[in-house]
Amino acid sequence: TGQAAAADTLIQGNVGPSLFSVILIPNPGVEPQTLVAIYEEELAQLREGDVTTAELNKAVNQIRTETLNSLESVLSVAESVQAANFYLDNPELLLNELERYQAVTPADIERVAEQYLQPESRNLINVVMAEPTAPAAQPVSPLPQPVSPLAPSTAVTATVAPTVTAPMTTTPMTTTPMTTTNGTEEPPMSATPMPTATNAITQTDATQTTTLAERATPPPPLPVQALNLPPISQSELDNGLNVISVSQDQLPIFTAVLVLPGGESAAPAAQTGVAALTADLLTRGTTTRSAQEIAGTIEETGGQLIATAGQDTLNVLVSGLSENFAESLALLGDVALNPTFPAQEL
Repeated sequence: TGQAAAADTLIQGNVGPSLFSVILIPNPGVEPQTLVAIYEEELAQLREGDVTTAELNKAVNQIRTETLNSLESVLSVAESVQAANFYLDNPELLLNELERYQAVTPADIERVAEQYLQPESRNLINVVMAEPTAPAAQPVSPLPQPVSPLAPSTAVTATVAPTVTAPMTTTPMTTTPMTTTNGTEEPPMSATPMPTATNAITQTDATQTTTLAERATPPPPLPVQALNLPPISQSELDNGLNVISVSQDQLPIFTAVLVLPGGESAAPAAQTGVAALTADLLTRGTTTRSAQEIAGTIEETGGQLIATAGQDTLNVLVSGLSENFAESLALLGDVALNPTFPAQEL
């Protein structure tokens, strides 16, 4: 609707009861309660079953992209396996997670919304900026009057006692045997040598003896394996655009980045930040799409469209599912070649 600076829905999943929360930030001049009413209407439509297949597919595609992106690193895979083990008691559920999302129907959404997303189950918190007020005047304490160190009434006399060094005597340790309760004699303590750093301390089992020195020696490193980078191909389009591509077919996702000369170094000295504003407005409207249509198109594909300004470059990135590569690339070309820089989006 253009009335919100941000609108996010968050789910905090727990082993026990979970938390469904919404963050709504209004644009200047819009009352928070206006956004609350709009969101309440959306929730009511969910409870009434007003969910189209297109809307559901958009959400599923976004989840698919996020899930596949999280599987690109070994660390993320390990965390995902443990999450399935911890929350669902079955680490193998990660293998068919995407299939379960794709099996969700509009009727499932209606059933869950009717059960959990009721107005009486919510807590509403409004955080607004307070009116600026002048700070209360603080009483000023008078400064203490300085006292002259030469005043006769403040003379200090110190007496230092002489240092006395007492002679130190030593008593030799006795080695008298100790008698136990049963009448036997134990050897004196001084007769039992204490272990020193030079004593060899060993741990013996059925197969080997290991000294402390051997334990302190680290094991040899593993053999170094060759780093096999994926093949890189380079070509030039008819319009002179240089294309560098790297193919990795482990996951059905892609990322494309258009890098153009420019950036902050190309902006006049008196217009610092104009490059960042230019990049931000690239995705806010073209000759054929409004900002809402651009956002809707990239959301339907489950992808992401971002324009940023570097020090010497202007970058436009698009990513998403491989099945939507052509549509996503066409959207990147549209925002790069046909931006309108709408004033209302500034």
